[in-house]
Amino acid sequence: PGLIDLLAKPDIRSIAEEHHTHCVSMYLPTHRAGPEVQQDPIRLKNLIARARDELVALGQRREDAEAFLAPARDLLADSDFWAHGERGLAVLVGPEDTKVLRLADAGDELLVVSDRFHVKPLVRSLAAGESYWILAISQNRVRLLRGDPNGASELALEEIPESLAEALWFEDRERQLQSHAASRVGAGRVTATFHGQGGAKDTRHSDLVRFLRAVDAGVAHVCADSPDPVVLAGVERDIAAFHEVTQNKQIVPETLTGNCDRMSATELHAATWPLVRPHFEADLVRVRDAIAAGSAPSETHVAAAHRAAVEGRVESLVVALGVQLWGTVGTEADPQTHDAREPGDRDLLDAVAIEVMTHGGSVYAVDPGEVPDHGHLAALLRW
Repeated sequence: PGLIDLLAKPDIRSIAEEHHTHCVSMYLPTHRAGPEVQQDPIRLKNLIARARDELVALGQRREDAEAFLAPARDLLADSDFWAHGERGLAVLVGPEDTKVLRLADAGDELLVVSDRFHVKPLVRSLAAGESYWILAISQNRVRLLRGDPNGASELALEEIPESLAEALWFEDRERQLQSHAASRVGAGRVTATFHGQGGAKDTRHSDLVRFLRAVDAGVAHVCADSPDPVVLAGVERDIAAFHEVTQNKQIVPETLTGNCDRMSATELHAATWPLVRPHFEADLVRVRDAIAAGSAPSETHVAAAHRAAVEGRVESLVVALGVQLWGTVGTEADPQTHDAREPGDRDLLDAVAIEVMTHGGSVYAVDPGEVPDHGHLAALLRW
């Protein structure tokens, strides 16, 4: 199975656009540590068994269903995989591949077998007002973390130097300094003398600037597909220097100042979430107020909201998490709802959210009581 550590909007769009005879979506809460970790593969095993039974009910032979789900079953015996869990797990099994995603938000245990993957639980990690970046930076250590209301997780630095020393390790110093053979010592040994542009102090500053620009470029590459805000954490001197070189418009003015090198991901989250939360709440409040005041066209009926989303008319969508409205989505007609879930049904709230994201709108995945008019969804329209 392919493990996706960092989910971006293109990923979720690509997953949502897949259309096969059978797509199996399994979600379950997991644990990072403690005796509960031993129960996590058992929960997945039970979901796999239920998925097999649903596939059989949809017409697959039992042996074919077993083979279809084999990649997911391979995870059950992978002790290293379960030892590095998050709060939640998504396992998406299709005929072409199996995608595995660790989720910061546990969510509810859920199984959906349909002709498309169920992705609304993934939306929360990308939804406007939910996720952000933490860039903890010093000359000795650089870390990039992905945060949301529930916590933060550190990411592998593939495009970003981990320290000033690493950034300069492969640098050709001769591009910055002029050198010449000043003297010959012993049997043919040459000692080089370097002439910087203004002395050691200027050289150190030049090195720092090059390091910070490399960090800035790496962060821009990683965050290219996510418009979420970036919070800087570090000593005031390094933060001020980074502000001078950065081209990143996602960085918020609020910063966490101090030596953060020894802070854990949990400590960084606890200190930075209060800094970005007002930004998220302000935008969500704006959307909810506009819907309540009627200052812009809006829609709270699922069928009409789906039609508007397909036409690209939804600017922002507020949708309830933990609630499913089962039905079918045709190519031309409005979605058809069912009183009870039927084989192959999709969550229609999920379908609307995906259409909004596909057409460049913002999605706010919130608790059911936070949706305007206490419905399942509310869409603020562009026209």
